[in-house]
Amino acid sequence: MSKRLSRSEHRPASVAPSADHATRNLGSASSIPEQAEQPSPDRGSIRARLLTVPGAVAYSGYTRTGIYAALAAGEIQARKIGRRTLIEVASLDAFINRAPVAQFGSKRSST
Repeated sequence: MSKRLSRSEHRPASVAPSADHATRNLGSASSIPEQAEQPSPDRGSIRARLLTVPGAVAYSGYTRTGIYAALAAGEIQARKIGRRTLIEVASLDAFINRAPVAQFGSKRSST
């Protein structure tokens, strides 16, 4: 019976990652954005019609559980393509627009 080799044992020495591999391609700290850019349903001038559930979460700021609850309640429309659940952007926009506008207390006077 032959011994099973790990990935590092299969890799030639010239391909093995170096110690500074993780930092080599980062560039200067100023080139790293402070906040990760959120995915957008826009693709250049073409607007996507459907989003995956993680895409809908990123697009709307709503939770994954909340998206599935809205789907179950019929508040958001989706399509099943294969095993994937794809949410209609127009339906998600309508869901967001039906949410009440936040009302905050009046400004306090500084006396």
